[in-house]
Amino acid sequence: MTEVPVGYTVSIESTFDPSHAEFLHEGIGVFSPKTAIPMEYFESVGEISAQEGFTFKHHGYNLFNKDMEVIRKFTPPCSNTTIYSYPNGKTNIFQLYFVPTQPLVFISTIIAVLSYFLSRNVE
Repeated sequence: MTEVPVGYTVSIESTFDPSHAEFLHEGIGVFSPKTAIPMEYFESVGEISAQEGFTFKHHGYNLFNKDMEVIRKFTPPCSNTTIYSYPNGKTNIFQLYFVPTQPLVFISTIIAVLSYFLSRNVE
C-alpha cells in the first residue's frame, strides 16, 4: 500500500481520465506525450447512481494501446476496477482501492492482475 499526499477526489478522478497517463507518468515505461493520441471513443454505460456507481468504456490513448478496449467501473465508496482487453486476446485487470487516512491523504492499494491465464486461447 502507498500513502499518497493528494485528495481522494483528485485521485478517483485521475483514474477515470486515462488521457493524463502520457503526461503525468512521462518517463515511466512507454508513457510519453509524444505517444499520446486523441481518444475517439469514451462513453458511459448503464445507470449512474450513488449506490451502484458507474461504468465507462473507452479505447486506447497512446500509440501502443490504441486498439484496446477498456471498461472502468467505480463502485462506491472507494473501488475502481479497470479491464484492458487487447486485440491479441490479452487482458489486464487492475483493482484500485482508495482509503482516506487523514485530510488530503489516502492509502492507495493497487492490485494488478496480468491475467495471462484468464485470457489465453486454449486449444
